[in-house]
Amino acid sequence: MFPYLPEIFGFKIPSYGLMTALGYGAAIFYCFKNRKYLGVSKELLGDIIFYLILGALLGGKLFFILFNWDTFY
Repeated sequence: MFPYLPEIFGFKIPSYGLMTALGYGAAIFYCFKNRKYLGVSKELLGDIIFYLILGALLGGKLFFILFNWDTFY
């Protein structure tokens, strides 16, 4: 995979970040589309998604620091 996509308006877009954002967006779209089957309200589902994404980002950063402690120490 290329590390950066072609420049758009002078900005370099990292391909990993774009694909991660597209993955989050697809998952959120799927959850909201099927929320009737899940049996939750729109507000509750929004809160759940917010805390899941926050936990995923913070947990990923925490594990990165723990496994690369010699770089951060």
